[in-house]
Amino acid sequence: PYHAAFSVPEYINIQKRITGWKTMPIVASRGCPFLCQFCSPSANRLRIRSVDNVVEEMEFLKGNYGVDSIYFWDELQFVKKPWFEGLCRELIRRRLNLKWVFVTRATLVREKDISLLKLAREAGCIRIAVGIESGSELILEAMNKKTSVQEMADALRRVRKAGIKATGSMLLGMPGENLKTVQASIDFAHENLLQTSFYNLIPLPGAEVYDH
Repeated sequence: PYHAAFSVPEYINIQKRITGWKTMPIVASRGCPFLCQFCSPSANRLRIRSVDNVVEEMEFLKGNYGVDSIYFWDELQFVKKPWFEGLCRELIRRRLNLKWVFVTRATLVREKDISLLKLAREAGCIRIAVGIESGSELILEAMNKKTSVQEMADALRRVRKAGIKATGSMLLGMPGENLKTVQASIDFAHENLLQTSFYNLIPLPGAEVYDH
């Protein structure tokens, strides 16, 4: 992106007041290979920038604007594990000492990935936001999430086992939603000690749920 086209220092100052960090977003990839009913992805095919290209932008933001943390605004991260490992190793090699956060889904966080998550922690990852969406099996099925409530809980446990903070997001208002399913989401958050953000469904053109 052409950072000179807008007031980066002003943006960073706002983030500093909100989060305590000098944060800037980076988009390392476009697209998502999954087909959740509520989502309107930019593409079903995943397109990823090179590791060097991404790390150079991080280095640029730190060197020119004093950024100390990065939020990856990708639709989904942790899909291509070799690429992700390369990112972590390059960050460690360059000793950037930046904090960073990314978004993923539960089905991508397997038991065998804990060692990779530990590498991410060493590279500066401090938080992973997992798209939980609902604590109700009924709603997860309606969303076409292709996962289960137990799988969500297991993913959060694995992230924490690696020493990284796990947070989540919930989506309310899917067709079929009722007080019982909403309560199931609240219960899931309580039972898993989850820092959760709740959002209302906004049907977007291109999403399956938009036709409802």
